[in-house]
Amino acid sequence: MKKEGLYLLFIIILTPIVFSAKITGTVYDLSLDKVNNAIVFVDSSPQQRIVATDGIYSFNLPIGNYEIKVDSTIDGTYYSAKENVEIIDDGEYTLDLFLYPDLIENDELYDDSNIDIPEINIEKKKNNSINLLISLVFLIVIMIYFMTHKKKKKSKEKKPESYPADSPLDDDLQEIIYLLQKNGGRMTQKEIRKSFALSEAKISMMITKLIHLEQVKKIKKGRGNIIVLR
Repeated sequence: MKKEGLYLLFIIILTPIVFSAKITGTVYDLSLDKVNNAIVFVDSSPQQRIVATDGIYSFNLPIGNYEIKVDSTIDGTYYSAKENVEIIDDGEYTLDLFLYPDLIENDELYDDSNIDIPEINIEKKKNNSINLLISLVFLIVIMIYFMTHKKKKKSKEKKPESYPADSPLDDDLQEIIYLLQKNGGRMTQKEIRKSFALSEAKISMMITKLIHLEQVKKIKKGRGNIIVLR
């Protein structure tokens, strides 16, 4: 009996003591809401993997270093989280996991090489642009024409009444009449002379002839004369 007890004690001494720790936690999203059905796994030997149906996971792990990972797809976006833990003693520990968008995985999910881009009819757009340009140029030409025509019409002076062909007035005399009409029917003789490239004697003779034909009358004022249209 003593011998059997010694054997049992000897076996217990030689058997290595294995410590085990329990890791539990909850999986949350960025809004701190529980994420159901996330896949949680740890790189133990063998690897352990569970589905956190209610957002809670639990692992029993011996002493050592481990990596606990979780991933989930929410509304078409891939999320993941990873935590490194070191177990140096037995006991129960809490390790919550917080999911973040995985940019690399999402880039692969939304790879634009897999997106069908509708073909654009470049030729049709080009023709539409040309037609629009032509219409614009045509509109500008019409606007310029009407603006110019209106300006000319506005600036055009009313031409004095012309005399009949058998009028006794020659062209030079008619020009003096036109000049007086444009200036309100009254000008000084000096002003009339400045308007023509003629000598003072010639202008004086033309005014005398107009007085004789009863087209104008001359009023003496100081040293000058005022010519008034009849």
